[in-house]
Amino acid sequence: MAVEALGTTFSQGVPVTVVDVARLPGRTTPAPPGLDRFPAPGELWVSPALGALLDRLPDDRHPVPGTPAGTLGRAALAYPGELVAVVGHRSMDPAVTTERYADPRRADDIASPTHVATFTGAPLTDGMGGTYASVARLATILVVVPLLVLGASAARLSVSRRDQRLAALRLIGATPGRIAGLTAAEAVLTGAAGALLGAVGYGVLLSVAARLPIAGGAWYTADLWIGAPLRPQCEPGRDDRLAGPLRVRP
Repeated sequence: MAVEALGTTFSQGVPVTVVDVARLPGRTTPAPPGLDRFPAPGELWVSPALGALLDRLPDDRHPVPGTPAGTLGRAALAYPGELVAVVGHRSMDPAVTTERYADPRRADDIASPTHVATFTGAPLTDGMGGTYASVARLATILVVVPLLVLGASAARLSVSRRDQRLAALRLIGATPGRIAGLTAAEAVLTGAAGALLGAVGYGVLLSVAARLPIAGGAWYTADLWIGAPLRPQCEPGRDDRLAGPLRVRP
C-alpha cells in the first residue's frame, strides 16, 4: 500500500509530469513500473529525456529539485522523450497529504494524493483518446470502402483474363489437372508476392509512423507493432508482471 499524487510543472514551456509517492508505514508495496525498487524519501528518479534536460540547465532552473538517484525505465513512460519525475516522500509529507485541485483544461495533469495497492490501475489519458479513436475509425471506413470497390473491379478484370488464358491452354491440349495446378500456383505466387510486399512496406513505414506526435508525443515502435509481441527492455532483476505503466496511452 502506498500514496501517489500527480502534478505538473513546466520547464521552458514544456510540461514535466511529477509523480509523488510514499510508502505507508508497515506496508509492503511493489516498485512502481520503470523502477527496480520503491523510491526512498527524498529520492528523485527521472526519465532519460528529463535527465538530459537537467544536465543542460543550471541548478536554479531545474523543474524539480534534487539530484537524480536513477533513471526511469520504458514501463514508466507513455512515449519517447516524455519528461517524467518520480519523487519519494515520507507518508506524512505535505506533497502526499495535501489535496490538489485539477485544472479543468488539463484534467489528467493533477491528481490529489490517493492510496494505491498496486500501480496497475486504469491508464491515464490526455482527454483526447476517445477523439483520436473516433477519427481513426472514420478514417478506416473512408479508406476501406474504396479499397473494396477497387479490389472487386480488379478481381473482375483478372477473372476475365484468366478465363482467356485457361481457354487457350485447353485448346493446346492441357489436361484439367494441369490447368488446376497452374491456377493454384498462380494464386499462391500472387498472394505470397503481395504479402511480402506488404510486410516489407509495413516494416519500412513503421519507424516513420512512430515519429508522428499523437496524444502528447511520438510512439515506441513496439506500440505500433502488430506481429509477435516485442517485450520492452526491463531493468536487470525487474519482474514487471507486478506493475503496469504509470502513464500509458489509451
